[in-house]
Amino acid sequence: MCGLAAWIGKTPVRPERVKLLFEHIAYRGRDAAGMAMYADGFWWIAKEFGPVTKPETMAAMLATVARIKPTGVLLHVRAATHGSPRREVNNHPIAGDHSICMHNGVVSLPEKFTATGDTDTEQMVRAIEAYGIADGLGMTRGSFAIMRVDLSDPREVQIVRNSGSPLQYFRGKRARMWASTPFKIGQKYSQSVPVGQLTVIDVRTLEQGQTWLGALRAEIAPVQLSWANRYESVPCQACGFTTRSASRLCLSCEMKEVI
Repeated sequence: MCGLAAWIGKTPVRPERVKLLFEHIAYRGRDAAGMAMYADGFWWIAKEFGPVTKPETMAAMLATVARIKPTGVLLHVRAATHGSPRREVNNHPIAGDHSICMHNGVVSLPEKFTATGDTDTEQMVRAIEAYGIADGLGMTRGSFAIMRVDLSDPREVQIVRNSGSPLQYFRGKRARMWASTPFKIGQKYSQSVPVGQLTVIDVRTLEQGQTWLGALRAEIAPVQLSWANRYESVPCQACGFTTRSASRLCLSCEMKEVI
């Protein structure tokens, strides 16, 4: 089990917003954390070994956000199943020859691809690059929710999941948000991303389209890691909604004025 989150907006995202998103998904992975950030036509990558809740790790991530000033951020916390998190190449974002990808789940493929790291995610990344996203995911077995950028068109982010991995979505007037864990903004709750629906969003304009890729059902169960049970939910001290944030405020109470 890993965790995904994303913010794509019309103005640069403030570091404190990134902190809240990381805290929201931190319980899902303590082996490593990573970001992909879009600013001025380029994607920037940052990775850190260990839990993102470690003060120095969070400080390094937020300092990078403050320096880059991205309008789009893709976040990942890793619970390693394949490949040591001490090798940076195994931590997300995973890079292919012309793409970057973040993945929650466990997968296998019938074909073995040449790779620089040891992860199942990189094998999926290579399959997508070789056969296209529809056929690459069609040959993928297991559980996945992915956020992907094909660097031949860096303006577009591709987001899709199958039935084995959760992913939630919220569409606001000034930003779009995704997270592996449900959340609410104001009085509105996030919605589950439909299984097999490929969403492509333009990070400059927030325009998005959907393509149906099929059922994409998981054929193996995702790995369950026992340490995740130690991170219990608590009620938001402002509204009572479930949160895992260290601030004990849910995303709704922290973010409603900007979404």
